[in-house]
Amino acid sequence: MVSVAKSFDAPIKLFFPTADVKRPFSMLGLGDIVIPAVIGFLAAHVLWNGEVKSLMEFDEPAAAAEAAAAKDETDAKLSKKVE
Repeated sequence: MVSVAKSFDAPIKLFFPTADVKRPFSMLGLGDIVIPAVIGFLAAHVLWNGEVKSLMEFDEPAAAAEAAAAKDETDAKLSKKVE
């Protein structure tokens, strides 16, 4: 994976000098920057907008009604196939 990243010459990698003679440069790829930034953005978005609370609330009567409607729909489809 490192050999592919080193052979690809595009502005998606950053090299930083090190004191090590065997490895004169330390490489930081685009994925090392973008992926943590996206995770941080999504976490901040959820915290600031309060969407976690709405996702964690469960409306039991609404879920039961949806399940009953889905069951009735399935039963109707099966009865049409039998006829």
